[in-house]
Amino acid sequence: MSIWSGIAAAGAGIALVLVAIGMPVWEWRSDDSNALEEWSYRAFNAHHYLFNETTNRTEESRDYSYDQLASRQPNMARALGEFGQFLVLGIFAGIAGVILSVVSRWKKLRGIFAGVAFLAASATILFASFSFVFAISEAARADLNPNITEFGGRLGSSMSWNIAVGWILLIGSGLAFAWASSDV
Repeated sequence: MSIWSGIAAAGAGIALVLVAIGMPVWEWRSDDSNALEEWSYRAFNAHHYLFNETTNRTEESRDYSYDQLASRQPNMARALGEFGQFLVLGIFAGIAGVILSVVSRWKKLRGIFAGVAFLAASATILFASFSFVFAISEAARADLNPNITEFGGRLGSSMSWNIAVGWILLIGSGLAFAWASSDV
């Protein structure tokens, strides 16, 4: 393998992280005869949507940063704030790996430092993704509903919670960085 394939894999990893930042990683929805309420959690903010079905009006459609969310949902804000910190570390490690790959190629050096940087990016992003799985159910149980016991599920026909596309993209990003690490 070569430096160029490692840089390409890292580019794919960085692109997946950047796309995943804008996508929800976990969603909660409650729908009863009076109202539809949705919480959509992203890497750095949460969106709350509340629709009153008796008046057919949107009561609230607002984005919250995790600092603002801490007063309403302290456990969710803490879990997702930690998740975002590890993502930032992973992005910086991935960028450092690309820079070290270019320097390694330019100076005709071995790519061990770039490989370690890519491995660090992979480890932090995968750690963030999988620790999120274990932290979110407990945080959601404390802040949203005591019946939430797992990462994804449904309670009757009125409440559901599950993963979203952003979480899957982050897993793919971590794997792309692992591939980049093995290439250099």
